[in-house]
Amino acid sequence: MEINILKEKENVFFNVDGSENQLMNFDNLVTLSEKIVDMKDDFEYQINCSDSSLELYRSTLVELIESLRNDTDLLELLSKKDGV
Repeated sequence: MEINILKEKENVFFNVDGSENQLMNFDNLVTLSEKIVDMKDDFEYQINCSDSSLELYRSTLVELIESLRNDTDLLELLSKKDGV
């Protein structure tokens, strides 16, 4: 998975694997998180920024992804939800 972070005017966007740009907001990050959890362990990623001023957004996404991959309680809850 390749995630690109870019800024247009005053808004920050991201896209995944060249898809349509999505505003970096809570709802879109939740959707991204769900995709990441669905991929489980077969997940490799790269995060690119259009410039260094977006490094904070990049590090935030790295933390989000790593916490999703390592949060066993969350993964257990999601597996129960999927099994229902």
